[in-house]
Amino acid sequence: MKKLTILTLLIIMLTQFDLLSQVGIYPQAVFLNQKNRASNLKVLNMTNETKEIILDLKFGYPDYDSLGNYSLVYGDTLPGAKWSAVPFVRMFPKRLLLKANEEQVVKFMLGNMGNVPDGTYFGRIHVLSKNPPEEIDTTYTESITAKIDIHFTLISALIVDKGKTYCDISVKPMGTFSDSNMVNFLVNVNKDGNAPFLGTTEMKVYDSMGKLVAQSKDLTPFYFSGTRSFRFDKKLFSNGRYNVELTMSNEHKDVPDDFKVAIKPVKETFSVDLDGI
Repeated sequence: MKKLTILTLLIIMLTQFDLLSQVGIYPQAVFLNQKNRASNLKVLNMTNETKEIILDLKFGYPDYDSLGNYSLVYGDTLPGAKWSAVPFVRMFPKRLLLKANEEQVVKFMLGNMGNVPDGTYFGRIHVLSKNPPEEIDTTYTESITAKIDIHFTLISALIVDKGKTYCDISVKPMGTFSDSNMVNFLVNVNKDGNAPFLGTTEMKVYDSMGKLVAQSKDLTPFYFSGTRSFRFDKKLFSNGRYNVELTMSNEHKDVPDDFKVAIKPVKETFSVDLDGI
């Protein structure tokens, strides 16, 4: 009997920051504009084995569902036709073979954007790592073996600016809800302009006596308008009224200063009543 592979298990892990990945990438996003038409992405094989690396550009963006949960959206054809950066960017090489602990630079070049309107165009860079193809063993054996092939995918942002970019943000509280462990504060963010909001949102929650009881500060991209949930441990709260202070800024550690879009200061305060805590 020939030696056969009877099982191939594919595990696709889609994440921006995965410490268990087979590869690492730096920086976490690639930025291009008409002044800086070239950029690099360093790919590192962090294993003790040779890995095949395959890179691909896709149109995708972060979004939030009706409960304010974050996810990446792909295959959205209408915004893709208007805002995709993929048609304007060349990437090479697209396939690498990295030995153990080896690294290589992938180059990105911005082509002619023609008469497209000013604005920020975007997409996602997929970096997939897997074991390289093996030669088929044609020797005969009575045993049957199984092979596990694990694939990892890291995702990086692709941002392309053309001309003048601007972004306006307004926020509106949408209520609260709680589950077994968390209290969720829902906020609707209305985004206007020709560029996404790539910045930081900070929420502070005070009790009726003015004491700070909960606080969060994190990166909250808004490529389009949407609703974001800010989640806090339920143990921090009891029934009653709370005052909420929300601020949004273009602070972002991974966005170069030349690509930070100026926005008007956003600071809103509102009150919520929590029941059934």
